[in-house]
Amino acid sequence: MNFKLLMRKSALGIGIVSALALLAGPLVIDLTTRSATSLISTANAAKPDNPGGGNGGGKPDNPGGGKPSDAKGDLYADLIVVLRDEDGRPILTEVDTLEGPVNCLQPISAAPVDALGTITNPADGKDVSLIPPGGTGVEGEECDVDPDFAALVQEVLFGRLNLGRAPSKVLNQQLREVTNLLASSEEDLEIDEAGRFVVYVPAATEIDSPGNNLAIHKQLQVAGELLDQTRTPIILPDPANDDVLDHAAAALGAAAGKGDKISLDLVVYNNRILNIPNETDFLPTLTGDGTNGEAGETYIDYTGYAYTRRTTFPGCVRGLLADFPDPGDFTPFSGTIMDCVFGTITFDGANGVCSDGEQFSGATPVHRFAQRADDARAVIAFVHSNAVADSTAILPPNQAGVDQAGGREVCEDLGL
Repeated sequence: MNFKLLMRKSALGIGIVSALALLAGPLVIDLTTRSATSLISTANAAKPDNPGGGNGGGKPDNPGGGKPSDAKGDLYADLIVVLRDEDGRPILTEVDTLEGPVNCLQPISAAPVDALGTITNPADGKDVSLIPPGGTGVEGEECDVDPDFAALVQEVLFGRLNLGRAPSKVLNQQLREVTNLLASSEEDLEIDEAGRFVVYVPAATEIDSPGNNLAIHKQLQVAGELLDQTRTPIILPDPANDDVLDHAAAALGAAAGKGDKISLDLVVYNNRILNIPNETDFLPTLTGDGTNGEAGETYIDYTGYAYTRRTTFPGCVRGLLADFPDPGDFTPFSGTIMDCVFGTITFDGANGVCSDGEQFSGATPVHRFAQRADDARAVIAFVHSNAVADSTAILPPNQAGVDQAGGREVCEDLGL
């Protein structure tokens, strides 16, 4: 089957509502808070299903850059956003202690702080400030930050991706489960609007299990392919941007909670938790030297990975916006995925109007990989939060739908 458009029953029921206020003047949907507000970005489409997951929901009790260590147990402690080089390796900073200088991870702020000055984070090209050290110099506290700026420390939250911290046999079982399912497809595998695999058993069904997708994410980075029980490679659908890593990134986005933003730091930490750099026979790796990267630590080298949002998501989406402009209302809308998911949605009195889609091309390959994963998450969240799939209880089939990643069938029908 030449699969261009996945049509399936909506996850929304007519009775699902959330409190939206009707404000005077033009309205804009804020899909993060499910409220009416001024112009907002719709890329963050929902609140976390379980804020903080198993990694804590607040600031670290003893925030600090952390003293590099080979102990994998450190990964189960607080993980924070740090300064990184173009390859995603942490850039360490030297701190004086009672026993001499030590190298510490360098925490950074989310945005520049006047009192701290501004630098550019090489990993993603964003302007930030370095959070200064303020440790006591005694063992265990060498890399603590200045207490006056501790509130600036950003914790990396994993949410559903905490599954990766389970014993390896758990993810191995998920891999066996999903490869058996993929191998059983009665038609060629396809991808959905986010890039998730779609299997025909016999109806089109997307792989939406977080565990299945996390297993796919790891295995594609370790081996570059998926094998069935006879060790025969499973024929995968063409990725949206002609790179098998696109499948790996989309699977990470599908494994994450719909509101759990995927950052560059999360990707690097998650790779280490899953032991991908030490297991891969497919991707090149880099080794830390104690200045760029922890000494002896191995990191995935994403050099060559390309991602442009508009190229991967050229398609369109149409259907009904849930609970807009009043609770219980379903408002017709249509537009490009770029504008509806990565732009803003206003109300013109009868319809939702999508506009101002934000382009993304990325500062570095690892930045592009992380953003591709997060964009998959955002698309999934948008489709889940609104009625855009085939449901005769909501709309006739020809009035709802969303293009698969890389496709434009809905756009052609809309004349866009």
